[in-house]
Amino acid sequence: MIIGIDLDNTIISYDRAFISTAESQGIPVRAGNKKKLRDKIRCLENGENLWRKLQKEVYGRRFMEAEIIKGFKEFITAAKKRKAQIYIVSHKTKYLSSDKKINFRKNSLEFLRQKGFFSKPLNLAKTSIYFEASRKAKIARIRRLNCDYFIDDLEEVFADKDFPAKSVRILLGKSTADLADSVIVIKDWYAITKYIFA
Repeated sequence: MIIGIDLDNTIISYDRAFISTAESQGIPVRAGNKKKLRDKIRCLENGENLWRKLQKEVYGRRFMEAEIIKGFKEFITAAKKRKAQIYIVSHKTKYLSSDKKINFRKNSLEFLRQKGFFSKPLNLAKTSIYFEASRKAKIARIRRLNCDYFIDDLEEVFADKDFPAKSVRILLGKSTADLADSVIVIKDWYAITKYIFA
């Protein structure tokens, strides 16, 4: 069994890091997650600059305040027991556009290392992690890896005409009204583990 998984907002959550950083910087908005926070900040005067400043802080100095989404480590443990091959395929640029000193990919790997992904019991190999510069390249990688399943938080990945028909499409989170019937919506990692391995 070959399982491909997206990284940002599928394995790694930045919600608390963004919210706590916004509070520490005195940004006068409150929100429950990163997306809602971004949308509210962009409505403020000079909002786009405020959002870029916040991104620079979170993705740079405060990157390690991100969190592994609940249930993911249990999923990996179950996958290992069943000898499933796990690949992480991320559409992630190398650098933050507003600051070339912030290396997204390097920070992501260091975050995963600190969270124990490259040591026992998880033992993920760095060679099983792929960073792609575009969605098109990400989908091409999923096709080359011949994934039986792919798990992502973004509907547009599954809606792409080039997404491989062979791969079972699992959307982590909530669906929208126009979601294709071929996409299976599952609310959290515990339910995904049960769906794939039960």
